[in-house]
Amino acid sequence: MIQGMGFYLRLLLVSTIFVTVLAPSPKPVFTTLWHAGNFRYLDAESGQLLTDVGNLAHPAQGGYGRLSSTRTDKFNLLLNALFQAISDSLVDGNTGDWCDVKVKAANAGYDLIRYYDTDSGRWFVHGRDRTSFGQSYFYINPFAKRNLVIEVPHEPYDSGTAVQGARIFKDLAARALIINKEDRCSDPDTATQCNPGSSSACADGRIRESDVAHNTDNTFHLLHVRFSDMDAGTKFIQLHGFRADPGRQNAVVGDSSTNDVSSASISNLFVSYLRGQIWSPSSVSSCQESAGDPNPAFCGQSNAQGRYTNDGAACTFTSTSSGRFLYVEQAPSLRDNDDSDGMWWKDVSDALKLTWNNIYMNNGATDDTLGARQTQYGTLSCPTQTTTMSVKVTFYSFPDNDDGFGNFGTNVIADHLVWQGQARPTNSQGDPIASGTGTFGNPITVAAAQGNSLLPSGTLVYVTGLKKYLLVEDSCGNCTSTWIDVWMESNAGNDPTAVSQCENNWTRDPKDIQINPPSGLAVDTTPFFDTIRNQCNPVTW
Repeated sequence: MIQGMGFYLRLLLVSTIFVTVLAPSPKPVFTTLWHAGNFRYLDAESGQLLTDVGNLAHPAQGGYGRLSSTRTDKFNLLLNALFQAISDSLVDGNTGDWCDVKVKAANAGYDLIRYYDTDSGRWFVHGRDRTSFGQSYFYINPFAKRNLVIEVPHEPYDSGTAVQGARIFKDLAARALIINKEDRCSDPDTATQCNPGSSSACADGRIRESDVAHNTDNTFHLLHVRFSDMDAGTKFIQLHGFRADPGRQNAVVGDSSTNDVSSASISNLFVSYLRGQIWSPSSVSSCQESAGDPNPAFCGQSNAQGRYTNDGAACTFTSTSSGRFLYVEQAPSLRDNDDSDGMWWKDVSDALKLTWNNIYMNNGATDDTLGARQTQYGTLSCPTQTTTMSVKVTFYSFPDNDDGFGNFGTNVIADHLVWQGQARPTNSQGDPIASGTGTFGNPITVAAAQGNSLLPSGTLVYVTGLKKYLLVEDSCGNCTSTWIDVWMESNAGNDPTAVSQCENNWTRDPKDIQINPPSGLAVDTTPFFDTIRNQCNPVTW
């Protein structure tokens, strides 16, 4: 380009023709940083990432629930909105539809927040399952410096891998950290979808549905698939652990292929660098460097995520190795933060840097750290708009309602509200009471979980299947954020058994509701329970 310009300038001088050369228009410079604009519509939390990751709950009471096809679709819609918002905000902080991200997260049964790590002073996106089904946690760095995803599928069974993953996530300024929620042995059901084999991890030797490394109908795998398909340059390391028994190696690394010997495998390259970091190089083995099995023989051939990235078939053994996935089994000494024994988590992190030394993004080749501390900006409120979410709809009534002090058999509710300029009904003592016929002007009382940011007190709701407007003016102690409890017309003179059976008749899960609906929608004012005849009216869902 310089030589060509010189030629034309010489030609112009010789011809004595004078022209004005216009400089190209400068590219627009956006003064709003990605974390200072629309990103602030997400609710915020702060803390020390390593501490908070170490304190994440991993239930083992059998409450795990695999994804339904409906929830799978909704989680994928959340990911669509999330990655689009990240992309938009990185270009201009005043763009990115983060309010839509919040709505789609709620529809998918997830809380999505801005998480500020007080140690590094950096903002991340944190997702967590708000249902009782134990789907995975995740942290995403919108301004990552390395195109690397760290996966932790078996905490707390592989104890310390979650905090190790968080350390590597920060040290390498990686793209994402994905951590299982439910304990791998929690679910009583045997895995049948992808890998019905056996494992010594659980007491009866069965691989369970809650083991996300060997199943695909979970958000852990959906996140992996999205990162794998979204960018062919994305790399993955999945962290596992084993006991430091005599005769065992300190680390065994595989590429999730069935290859016994493959000199070009990424596992061999990683192991060569890891050996250079620790005091006992011979205690590290690659599953692809020589014939026979290492000790222990954990090579990840049945790992769903590794198999998917290798050849797109998560439930099929493959000899294909993509060079994008590392399966790392480690003794406790490589997972901890103590290098006095000649090895620690940083050795794994440094070996990764050397193995994948050209996966930079967002100017990572110039500065591969997380970056300078960011300002803790306050949260913005999303504009009021009609949104739809799926919830569990149950009912409560006079016999099973309590006044907040354990006194049952009452219509007293939690909140004094004014709706459309009119005070809601009270009893003779001035206590607010449940009421309503289901119209826009006189909505039926509904209870929601305390602290539910999507359904705070005073929120109007419309249940499409019931053709009724509801008003959040009571609290429900057992409800989750995707569960509402609707008042059923009843009084002290009604038969508790009849009312209770009517509640069960009308209960549905899940059903769509509109939050902040417009007026003028179709309304059916027929009560759920006929208090005069003391019987349930026909269910009209």
